[in-house]
Amino acid sequence: MTRLVSKSGQMIMKEVKNMRTPKVKAIAVFLLCALAVLAIPAQPVSASKCYPQAQANLTADVIDLEINPAEATPGQKVTVRALVANPGDEEQVFTIELEINGDIISSQDITLTAGQSQFVDFTYTPEAPGTYTVTVGRISATLEVSTQPEEPVTPQPEGKFRQGPVVRLRPVTDQISSSTDGLVELFFSNPGLNEVTLQVDVYISVPSGIHVYGEGFGSAAGAGTVYGQFTVPPGMARTVYLNIKADRTAVGNSYFLHFQGSYWPDGNKDAWNPISLTHPFKVLEASPNPMDPKPTQDIPGDEAGGISWTWSGWGRWIILALVVLAGIAVIAAVMSRRTEVSLER
Repeated sequence: MTRLVSKSGQMIMKEVKNMRTPKVKAIAVFLLCALAVLAIPAQPVSASKCYPQAQANLTADVIDLEINPAEATPGQKVTVRALVANPGDEEQVFTIELEINGDIISSQDITLTAGQSQFVDFTYTPEAPGTYTVTVGRISATLEVSTQPEEPVTPQPEGKFRQGPVVRLRPVTDQISSSTDGLVELFFSNPGLNEVTLQVDVYISVPSGIHVYGEGFGSAAGAGTVYGQFTVPPGMARTVYLNIKADRTAVGNSYFLHFQGSYWPDGNKDAWNPISLTHPFKVLEASPNPMDPKPTQDIPGDEAGGISWTWSGWGRWIILALVVLAGIAVIAAVMSRRTEVSLER
């Protein structure tokens, strides 16, 4: 195109030279300038000038944060575990950062599909005593680091735990179908070293279309909250099973159940500890009877109302008494047999 215009321009210039009329020459010069402008190659238009820039990458949703142990000594390795979820609709790479007192200590890159959640573990070794603020995403927790001098054991005040209880959440089934409910175990354990009863209050946030049923909990017919209260005597443990159902409006979606509440030694509510647990699950199919509290499938559990005896508590004495009674019964049976033989003779 440029060559063609150039040749045309040369021809026009020759014609202009041959022209004697000033007006005709001016018109010819104008046409030559127009051809020169058309010969300039067009510059490509950047797509960024026509379309707005893509939205920035989403930030991972940090759901739960756990420090183990929560109380450490200088030089002791501490594990920080965070439950991270992808809130977006597409697979994405997230950078998860561990902050200690506002400084970034470590980071990890993880890839999560839409709605997927995953645990991310960090390790940290404090060097000096003090109170450390541990942050991952939008959740922070406290790490207490102190020296532990050898001191004589003193009697524990009333209304205190000698040994910390265990309050845990264990997902058993994280998918809901027409033949299987979602199943979650809430486990409470009160060690035998304690002399106080463990009191537990648990609130569960239930999304719309999801129904939660379990021992000690009210049922949820829609979005809202269900509540349960439990007691565990010293030396005993308790497992509470929750079955989760879904109606047709929830099919194909992923959800989170948030367990929040507190636990404390009986008689001392000032010594309460928080509970923050999360269970992710996916709805593959609608439950056949979402409004029926009865589980779709059989769930484990004991017939004694979820209370299990441990060897460190009263169960030890009950088992010992049963063994003694059984021995007495065997001895009585043997003595009776000898008497019968003697009479026959």
